[in-house]
Amino acid sequence: MQTHRPQPPDTTAFYNTPIGQRVQTLIQRHLNSLHLPPCSRAIGIGDASPYASSLPEHTILARPAHSFHNKTSQRECVVDTTRLPFDDCSVPLIFAIHALEFAPSPPELLRALWKALTDDGYLILIVPNRSGLWAHSDRTPFGHGTPFSTGQIQKLLTQSLFKTDVKRSALITPPAFSNTAPAGFLSALPHISPPPLQGCIFSSCARTCTLA
Repeated sequence: MQTHRPQPPDTTAFYNTPIGQRVQTLIQRHLNSLHLPPCSRAIGIGDASPYASSLPEHTILARPAHSFHNKTSQRECVVDTTRLPFDDCSVPLIFAIHALEFAPSPPELLRALWKALTDDGYLILIVPNRSGLWAHSDRTPFGHGTPFSTGQIQKLLTQSLFKTDVKRSALITPPAFSNTAPAGFLSALPHISPPPLQGCIFSSCARTCTLA
């Protein structure tokens, strides 16, 4: 698996820029389109704070101890990704962004997330696309950590007892162009831009009890 710029970026600064705000809007559209079953609580791990408005009201924002990030909410806590402080089978929804690519052991983190989910729980996972242009620009958080190919992330999820219900690619335009591209052009791009070139892999996965 390819190793990329390992240090976590200042995600707060990124999401305060015009390009960061555009990324936030595009990813929130994907979140809002999932129409997941309603739930009262969730965990956001990595840096989910920019997307809190699309998550349940009682969402704990858990960020890794190594992240370079200014606290923006009283709901935030610092966690060790190898030993998450959550009860087994305790939450119905986990949203992970800017998380797996920085984990010392991605399989261990996924296993910990699986344990925290209820039997019918869902994991929404966003990781940098290894072949996408965003993974090669250190101006954004998606250009840091270890990016994944679609095959790599699918294999990891299956081995961690997750069944992928929704798999998409997002962030179609190159980072330098995303700040100025017209909204109509961006909405048309998924039909003409091949998924391998898109910036991140977006997966919605159900927790399973046995391997498929």
